[in-house]
Amino acid sequence: DWDPDAPREPVVLAVPRSESDALFATPPLQQALVAPAAALACAVSALSFALSAFLLEPGFAEELAKAGQEGGSEGARALVDRATAIALGLAGLQFAHDLGHVGGALKTRTKIGLPVLVPSLQTGLFGSITPLRSHPRSRNDLFDVAASGPLAGALASLAALAYGCAATGAGAAGAQWPMVPTALLKSSSLVAT
Repeated sequence: DWDPDAPREPVVLAVPRSESDALFATPPLQQALVAPAAALACAVSALSFALSAFLLEPGFAEELAKAGQEGGSEGARALVDRATAIALGLAGLQFAHDLGHVGGALKTRTKIGLPVLVPSLQTGLFGSITPLRSHPRSRNDLFDVAASGPLAGALASLAALAYGCAATGAGAAGAQWPMVPTALLKSSSLVAT
C-alpha cells in the first residue's frame, strides 16, 4: 500500500550506457507530428499575444473600427505588420536561447534533439523542451548545456532591450508600439512580488 504521508527517500536508477539508448529515443510519430503542431500553436499564440497588446491601448479599438468603416484596410494591415514584428521578436529570443543550448552541447559533445516549442496564452511562447540524446559525461557538462541557453537568451534580450530603447527613445517612433500594462508583468511568476 502506498501512503502519501510517508517520508520519501530519493531513488537512483543505474542503467548501463549500452542499454540507455532506448531512454533517449524519440518515437518517429512524435517527431513527425508533435513538434510541427507545437510550432504552429506557438506561432498562433505569439501573434495573438502581439495583437492583444495593441488592443489593450486606450482608444485603439475605436481607431481600428473607424479605419474599417472608411473602407481602408491599410490600418489593419499595419497592425498585423507591427504585431508580426513583436511575434518574430519573441521567436528570435527563443531561437537565441535554443542556439545557446546547441552551443553548450557542441562544447561538451553532448547530443541533443530538436527543441519542441511550448505555446503560452499569456506571453505567446512559454519556451521549449530540448531533449537529451546522449548522457553528458559529467555534471559540469550537464550544467554547461543547461545554463548556456538562458545565458544566450539573456544576452539576446539585453541586446533587444538596448535596441528598443535606442529606436523608440526620441520622437514619435515609440507611439507605434503598444504600452504593456503593468498588470501583465505583475501576473508573471518571475516578476510578481
